[in-house]
Amino acid sequence: MDSPTSSHGQNMNHSSSEKEEPVMNNGWTVSTPGNFEMILTSDYPGEDNEVSADTSDCEANGEDNDRIPSKAQSSTETVEVEEENTTHEGLTLAQHLFSSWYIVLTILLPIILLPLNFCFSEKYKSQGRCAYVIILMAVFWTTEALPLSVTSLLPVVLLPALGVMRARDVSALYFNDTSMLFVGGLVVAIAVEVWDVHRRIALLVLKVVGAEPKRLLLGIVLVTWFLSMWISNTATAAMMMTIVSALLSQFKQVGDQAIQVKYSAPSNDSEGVDGHLGEDESSKIKADQAEADAKHERLTKAISLAVAYSANIGGIASLTGTGPNLVFFAAANELFREYGMTSPVNFATWLVYCLPLAFIAVLLMWGWLIFYYLRCRGCCVLCGCGDVSDPEAIKRVQSTLSQEYVNLGPVTYAQGSVLCCFVALVVGWITRNLGGGAGWGEWFPNGFVSDSTPSTLAAIMLFVLPSSLPEVFKRRVNTHASYSRIEPLMSWKHIHEKMPWSLYLLLGGGFAIAAASQESGLSAWVGERLLVLQNLNHWAILLIICYITIFATEITSNTAIATLLMPILSQMALSLRVNPLFFMYPAAIATSFAFMLPVATPPNAIIFSHGTVKVIDMVKTGIFLNLVCVPLLLFATATWGNAFFHFDSNPSGFLKNISESVYDS
Repeated sequence: MDSPTSSHGQNMNHSSSEKEEPVMNNGWTVSTPGNFEMILTSDYPGEDNEVSADTSDCEANGEDNDRIPSKAQSSTETVEVEEENTTHEGLTLAQHLFSSWYIVLTILLPIILLPLNFCFSEKYKSQGRCAYVIILMAVFWTTEALPLSVTSLLPVVLLPALGVMRARDVSALYFNDTSMLFVGGLVVAIAVEVWDVHRRIALLVLKVVGAEPKRLLLGIVLVTWFLSMWISNTATAAMMMTIVSALLSQFKQVGDQAIQVKYSAPSNDSEGVDGHLGEDESSKIKADQAEADAKHERLTKAISLAVAYSANIGGIASLTGTGPNLVFFAAANELFREYGMTSPVNFATWLVYCLPLAFIAVLLMWGWLIFYYLRCRGCCVLCGCGDVSDPEAIKRVQSTLSQEYVNLGPVTYAQGSVLCCFVALVVGWITRNLGGGAGWGEWFPNGFVSDSTPSTLAAIMLFVLPSSLPEVFKRRVNTHASYSRIEPLMSWKHIHEKMPWSLYLLLGGGFAIAAASQESGLSAWVGERLLVLQNLNHWAILLIICYITIFATEITSNTAIATLLMPILSQMALSLRVNPLFFMYPAAIATSFAFMLPVATPPNAIIFSHGTVKVIDMVKTGIFLNLVCVPLLLFATATWGNAFFHFDSNPSGFLKNISESVYDS
C-alpha cells in the first residue's frame, strides 16, 4: 500500500489544457487521467483508508496492468520529471513561498486566536479556552493545513496545557466502546476483501440481472450499495470500477464493429473514381461514429457516477458503514448516559430508520441517472427498450460477466468461512436487542454487552479459523504424505496494511472536544445563545441544518463536519426542549449525501481519477441529488423514523435535568 502523498508544495504543471486539474482536499491527492496513479486517504474504512488505484484498474484487487510501470520505474521517472521541471521551468519565488502556506497558517492562526484565552472573565475563562481549541481544529480540518488525523491529536496537547481537562482524561477518550465496534466490523470487512468475497457477490448479481444497460446499471447500483454497507466505501468503488471498465470496453467494441460492418461493403454509387468512399458516405460514417461515441459516453458517465453515488448512499444504511455514523452513535450514547438514560440507537434500530431511507435514495439516484444520461422516459425506465439497447452488445457484455465469474472458480473453503462469519456477525448485531426484553443481550447483566461484543468476537475468530480444510477431515491420514501448513483466515499483515488507523484518531479527537465542551460549560453557553431560534419552526431549523451540512461536506471531510456539529446540535436541541436525536440523527446522515465534487468523498475521487467523468458532470448530476435527498431525509424522519424513535417527544430525563438546571441558576 502506498503512503498518502502530501498536498503541500507540489508542482502541478500540465502540458495539455484538456486534462482536468488535480483535486486536493480532505487529505486526498487525485491525479489527473493522464497520470499513472491516484492515492487516496479517505475518512472511513472507508474514509481514512489508503487506496492506490491507477486510471483503469485497482491494484488492491489483485489486478495487474501492464501499462502501468513498476514502482521503481515510476519513482525513477518521477524524479527525472521533477528534475526537468526544476531545471527548465521551476517555480517562481511567489509560487515557492506560497507552497509553504500551511506552515504560515499553522504558526500564525494559534497566535491570532490567542486572545480567546484571556478576553473572557473568570466565569467564562474555561469556555473561552475550549472554544480556542475547537476553532483551531475546525480551521485546520477545513483547510487541511495538517492531516486530519494529526489535527485530531491537538486536544491531547492543548486541553491539558490550557487547564480545560487532565491529560489522562483526554487520552482515555481516544479509544472506547465505539472504537471497538468499528475495529471488529472492519476486520470482518477486510477479510471479505482479502478473500475476494465482495467480487464474487458483485459478479454473481450482475450476471443474474443481465446486461441490458438499464438493468445492468440497476445491478451495479444495488451491488455497490449493499457492499458499501459492510466494507470500505473506497474499496467498494475501486473494485466495482475494475468490473465496469471491462463491461464498458465491450459495449465500445461492439458499437465500433457495428459501424465497420455497416459500411464494409459500400455501394458503387457511393464510391469515388478511385474506388474510395465518396464524401457523402464518409460524412455518414463520421455522423454514425459520433452518435455511437455520444451514446457510449453517456452510458460510461451514468455507470461511473452510479458506482460513486451508490457507495456514498450505502454508507448510511448500516451503523458501521461510514465514519459520521459512528461519530453520531458515540455522541448520542454519551449524551443519554450523562442524563441517566440509555440511547435507543444501536445496530438493529439504525437499520429500521436508515436502511429504507438508503434504499429509496439509491433507487431515486438510479432513476435520475437513466433519465439524465440514458435518455429514458416513461415506461422505458422499467423495460429493455431505448436507443442504447444493442442486442449484440448486450450479448457480449453478458458473456464477459459469465466468463469473469467462471474465472473465479468454485467457492473456496476460506470464502465460505468468511461469509459465515460475516452473516453471523450481522445476525448477532441485529438480535442483541430486539425490544420488549427480547434478544441475546438479555442473557447478561444490563449494560454489560454492546454491539462491540459480537464484532470483536467475529474478528478474533478470523484469526482462529483455518483458511483451508485440514487434510485429516478430507481423506484417510497418510503418514508418508507431505502436507501444507494450516494458516488462519487472517494474518496481522492484512490488518496492518488495510486497517484505517488514522480514523480512530479522527474519532478520538471528536470525542475529546465533545467532552471538553461539556466539562468546560461551552456546550451550555452555546445552547443559551441558540435560544433565539425558539420561535422558529423546528422542521424549518432541521431543513436549514441538513442543507448546510450537505453543501459543507462537499469541500470538507464528512467525519470532521459530523464531529463539529454533534455537540452544537445536541445543546441546541436541549435549549429548545427538542429531542436531541431530532437534530443530530438527520444531520449525521446528511454528511454522506455528497454528490457534486470529486473532493467530497473518496468514491467520488476514484471515479474522477479514471477520466470518464468531468467535474462539471458531477456538479450537474449531483446538485439535483443534493437538493432532493434532504426532503427525502425529512420525510423519513417524519414517518417511520418518528414512529420508532419518537423524535416529536423529548425524553423525560432531558426535561427533568433541564428544569433542575434552570431552577438552580
